[in-house]
Amino acid sequence: MNYDEGEIKTVHYGDILVKYGPILDISRDKISFITDGALDKYRNSLLENGDIIFTDAVEDETVGKAVEVNGIKDNYVVSGLHTIVARPKEKMVVFFCGILH
Repeated sequence: MNYDEGEIKTVHYGDILVKYGPILDISRDKISFITDGALDKYRNSLLENGDIIFTDAVEDETVGKAVEVNGIKDNYVVSGLHTIVARPKEKMVVFFCGILH
């Protein structure tokens, strides 16, 4: 991972725990790139606005902390290891799921 350049951004579970609030704005928040990540390899895992990312591996009470993803415009973004992505079946009001927790 690096913060300088790449084709695919990745949301690290550790950043969800300590760096991001309930809303992750891809266009504003600092997110790392996958070094040498190629779009073809990650195409089936790309995040969309409104997706919720949950952490699944923590050694304290923060397990399950989640962020709602927004601000994806011309970016390709995936969720990293130790996370679970949920996508609402129906379109929700922006930030609705992020505010719930």
